[in-house]
Amino acid sequence: MNHAKSAIPQVENKKLFIISDLHIGNGSARDNLLKNDNYTVFQGFLDEVEKQNGVLLVLGDLLELWRYRCEEILERWGRLLGRLAEMDLIYVPGNHDPLWSDTYTAVRKMHPLFDKLHRPFIKDIGGRRFKFMHGHELDPLIPTGIQKLSPILCRLSSILEYRQDMCLVTSNVLTDVLEEAGEQVLRLWKKLTLQMNSSAFEHLGLADETMTQLIRPIRTRNMLGRFFKEQQDGLYDVTITGHTHKAGCSGQWYFNCGCWTRNVTNYLTIDTDGQIHVFDWTCNGAERNTTIII
Repeated sequence: MNHAKSAIPQVENKKLFIISDLHIGNGSARDNLLKNDNYTVFQGFLDEVEKQNGVLLVLGDLLELWRYRCEEILERWGRLLGRLAEMDLIYVPGNHDPLWSDTYTAVRKMHPLFDKLHRPFIKDIGGRRFKFMHGHELDPLIPTGIQKLSPILCRLSSILEYRQDMCLVTSNVLTDVLEEAGEQVLRLWKKLTLQMNSSAFEHLGLADETMTQLIRPIRTRNMLGRFFKEQQDGLYDVTITGHTHKAGCSGQWYFNCGCWTRNVTNYLTIDTDGQIHVFDWTCNGAERNTTIII
């Protein structure tokens, strides 16, 4: 098995379907595949990808390895993960499934799905250079805080569960609280980052009130600024990520494929000519998502 792919994946002449953040668990009460009929909805989505002969690109956090052992997930969802392994698929891990870590060296030999692993990559499609990554790589919270706290968060999660099939917190409340706590911490950095991304704001022609809205979620503002700076430095033209669980776009330079952990599930498509579309996937099929991320 090849677990250290570096060559650029071959996606020419095929439509890309891009998803992230399923956070698949072990079948317990907090398993996202067991909420809102997500398992059935996801199977329907996979049917559509195969019907259109598309390439499925998973941009991280397919598995929830902060909370569950990989062996448990593989045992519970082996058939589904086997189906994914048989598809034309590229799997770029995120921060909740850090499969490139030395911790998971042995795990990467346990399932053919992990033959699909790939590092974040840049690909030319329709004359533009697309950067595909989970997004945590440029998240201001990740390098200095959350990564180091992940063992603590795992323990906190286990405390909140009486047993695997019964959980005190069965919604996204805990996740939202932790995320909000991160936002509040980042607000303290505001005075130190007043000039950050000023060139990006000027280039985008944002009005003062729009800039205020952009600053409101400091974390999102910082991430967008970092993505934009890399583009300004000539590294690539378009950023495609997940990670924040918020589907949408900013202009034609940043697109987020959302998540599969909430009532509405999301994905992106990229046509062979480089056209990008944001969709919600429902029991009735695809519905266009026009959310603007600022």
